[in-house]
Amino acid sequence: MWLTAPLGHEVAEALGRLQRAPDIQQIAVMPDVHLANDICVGVVLATSRLIYPLAVGGDIGCGMLAVATNSTAEPLRDPKTAGQILAGLAKGSPKPAS
Repeated sequence: MWLTAPLGHEVAEALGRLQRAPDIQQIAVMPDVHLANDICVGVVLATSRLIYPLAVGGDIGCGMLAVATNSTAEPLRDPKTAGQILAGLAKGSPKPAS
């Protein structure tokens, strides 16, 4: 999980249900994770043979940003460091219009 804040209870429950679905091999949780109708938006699913067409929400990529760095992936292996990096990126990112 790549989060800057703890998961909400409803999101955690939805992810638990998803984890128990057939053929789910792995789930990656992105910083923009939130509830949607049938599945949490902001997740990436790895399966070996099934396709979950509802796994892509209408607001895919909301709040996401690709940032080029000169760093390796190694610092992201430590959850505390990864959280600090994500929090720093969030501070420097434009805020959505209200």
